[in-house]
This record gives sequence, C-alpha cells and structure tokens, in this order.
Amino acid sequence: MTYYILVIISIVITMIVQISIAQFIQIASVVPNLLVIPLIFFSLARPSRYKSGERYCDQPTTFILRATSSAYFENVFRGIFLGFFAGLSQGINSRLFWADVFSWVLVGFLLGLVIGPINRENPVVQPLLLFLCTFLQGMFFFIPLYISPFTPSPSSFFLRLLFCSLYTTLLGTFILRLTEEKRKEGVILDGD
Repeated sequence: MTYYILVIISIVITMIVQISIAQFIQIASVVPNLLVIPLIFFSLARPSRYKSGERYCDQPTTFILRATSSAYFENVFRGIFLGFFAGLSQGINSRLFWADVFSWVLVGFLLGLVIGPINRENPVVQPLLLFLCTFLQGMFFFIPLYISPFTPSPSSFFLRLLFCSLYTTLLGTFILRLTEEKRKEGVILDGD
C-alpha cells in the first residue's frame, strides 16, 4: 500500500514541477516529459516477480508458463496503475484528457509487460526505457490526436517527439542515477 501512495505522490509532484518549470527547461521549444521518470523509477524499484536464475528466452514455453502466473499479472497491473495516474495528472492540464489517459495507460501496460524479464543491472536499460516510453507515449497520443481537429503536421510532430525523447532520456538518466543509491538501499524497494 505504501508503494502505491508513494507512486501517486511522486506523480503529482512531478506534474507540478513540470508545469511550473517547463518554460525554464525547454530547449528550442522542446520540453522533456518528466512523468516518464517516476514511471521508470517505480517500475524498476519493485523486485522482479519472475524466478531468478531462469532467463526469459531459454524455452519457448517459458513465456506461456510465466504469463499464467499471478506475478505476471501483478507486474502488468502495476504498469497500468502507474500509467493511469500519469495520464490522469497530465490530462487534467490538457484539453485532450482522453488522449493523455489512453497513451499513458498503454505505455504503462507495455512497461508492465517488459519489466519482469529485463536485466535491471544493465546500464543501458534505464536510458532505453526512458527513450522508448517517451517516444511510445507521444506516438500513442498522436494516434487519437490524428483523427481529431487539433492535428499538427506529422513531420514536425515526429521531429519534436524525437527531440523530446532524447532530451527526456538525457535528463531522466541523470536523475535516475542520482536516485540509484536509494533504490539499491531498499528505501522504495521493500515498501508495500
């Protein structure tokens, strides 16, 4: 329960920070998506529910066996929960509330799918997850936006999304490295 309360508080604080300092941290009118940082942090903070010692690709049936376990669904639920509250907090400040919630829930769902089998100690994992989550959230946001009257030009949107993903990755990697010691000490890890 403590974990979920910390998630909600962290997402709300991150959204407040993003709204208040967005104009000061933008580069060429591109603002980083700071909400991805708590999603990655809290996803990586929880211990993997998959059995240690087994690799994800050892056998083709491994995924099927693990997919039926309650731990697998717990990871997916956690990702959807993180994504829903990120979308809810960002949607409150947006004119397209439904597109924000939709895009963040899909990103949370995908994050919940992959968070179990990844190697958390690999230094490439955090930047890769930051980039992919930012890029996918923008793409999932663009899909319903494309059918609405607020549609921006696709080429400029993709270029801005690429810059936003790179900027978020650089800034997020720096912030996650600063908080790495707290995560390893188990400050967040053991709280339920």
